[in-house]
Amino acid sequence: MRERHPRFPGRAAHSARGTEFHSDLSAGYGLPALIIALTLALGCSPSARGGIYRWTDAQGRVQLSDRPPPDGAKDGTDISKTYQQRAPFSIRIIPVDYQMPPQTHAKVEVAVSKIHEILQSRLGLDFRADPSFTVRIFNDRQSYTRYAEGPPLAGTASGYYSAQSNEAVTWRQHSFEQMLGVITHEANHALLRQRLGNVPPWLNEGLSEYFERMEVFGQAVVIHPNPQWDATVRRQVREGTIEPLRKYLTLSQQDWQLHDLSGNRSYAQAWSFVYFLMSTPEGTRLLADLLETLDRVGAAGFSGPEVIDADFDGGLAALESRWHAWALGPKQAHHY
Repeated sequence: MRERHPRFPGRAAHSARGTEFHSDLSAGYGLPALIIALTLALGCSPSARGGIYRWTDAQGRVQLSDRPPPDGAKDGTDISKTYQQRAPFSIRIIPVDYQMPPQTHAKVEVAVSKIHEILQSRLGLDFRADPSFTVRIFNDRQSYTRYAEGPPLAGTASGYYSAQSNEAVTWRQHSFEQMLGVITHEANHALLRQRLGNVPPWLNEGLSEYFERMEVFGQAVVIHPNPQWDATVRRQVREGTIEPLRKYLTLSQQDWQLHDLSGNRSYAQAWSFVYFLMSTPEGTRLLADLLETLDRVGAAGFSGPEVIDADFDGGLAALESRWHAWALGPKQAHHY
């Protein structure tokens, strides 16, 4: 049976942030700075762009661009191979019925590669074999819906991961930021599924919601707080209606989904708790311990509260109190 992780429009809307690249970079810059600026703007994957070109213009200035030099340019050279870096694993990005711009392709590849890097280097999730999966992006929602094979995804969901076909599927959405959010969410599902198999819903969705707020700058990324989820959890903490962690962390997939029906409470709590853990070295180590234990004992024998009680000073009660205090305060973006 196909495993699906649906995403819904508007659940975590992105603002229209981004960077702009201009090919005329010569004024006041030396050649190394030009190469760095161009490489960051285009991304570094050879599969994501056509090339990097260098030439001398009529004024004797060195120019760099992702387009071949114009006719009559002096010393025109394709320097792509010098500055290419491959993604650390195999990812196929398939745009369906539209031409994806090279910069868009590069940003998608960087974002997915960065999730793999964070899971591995920050959270200690050693991938014994290089993961491999497909990201399929349809040109419009109608084509996506037909491919998604009807309910429950048709008409509402904006993306899903299928373990059967090993692909993350979405459509172009209403903005690049929204599309990238769906891709990163589903790519995390793909990576966790391939490495760990079944993952408790709070952990699976919490990490996916965390990565969904990713913004790409060259080879660097910034992960922003989710203001919608932050406001939801803040309100529940103040009202005393937030689900106790000892119960929430042990919810089955079905109970987790039922709990989410009341204002996306499950997604909001999952995002908040994971963002809280990823905000400090101590919390990141605890999250790494949770993943290591899950890997060692499997989903059937895993208990998040037991791991936290054993690993955190004061146990789950102390961690929950600290999380509630954090939830009421300001949040900082995370830089990788």
